[in-house]
Amino acid sequence: MRQLWKTFLALPLVAGVALTAIPSQSIAAPSFSQYRVTQRYNGRPAPVNLSTPSTRRFRTVLTNGAKLGPNFAGQYTVITWGCGTECQQVAIVDAKTGRVYLTGITASLGVKHQLNSRLLVVNPPEEIAQLSPEYAKRITTRYYVWQNNRLVQVK
Repeated sequence: MRQLWKTFLALPLVAGVALTAIPSQSIAAPSFSQYRVTQRYNGRPAPVNLSTPSTRRFRTVLTNGAKLGPNFAGQYTVITWGCGTECQQVAIVDAKTGRVYLTGITASLGVKHQLNSRLLVVNPPEEIAQLSPEYAKRITTRYYVWQNNRLVQVK
């Protein structure tokens, strides 16, 4: 019984050593090239669909932003606007149909995106790197991929 008790007490120590012996692998941040799109909408942007109370509330910013045409995932326009100190709301408008996707995502330091990619970066790391270390600790970079007409967080 005494030997069994010693073995039981040693298990956490052995497990701790085993876990610390595993090399920590940092997972690389997603890249725009991982989520490339090949098709691009070149037509005139459709009128913005303002059929809901939420879209009508942001009518001006959505309409003006959508007029600029696609800047994301081949046929979509990412639009941001201020929602307070260090706060930007993010919406996506389909240039083909005018459909508005109010994402519910807010950013402190903006977003980064490309016309030829489905990746959307919220609070880009290069923006965080410019902050004081104390402040930078409070902000995280988030990565989303446009999939089935919604943003899915990948990291």
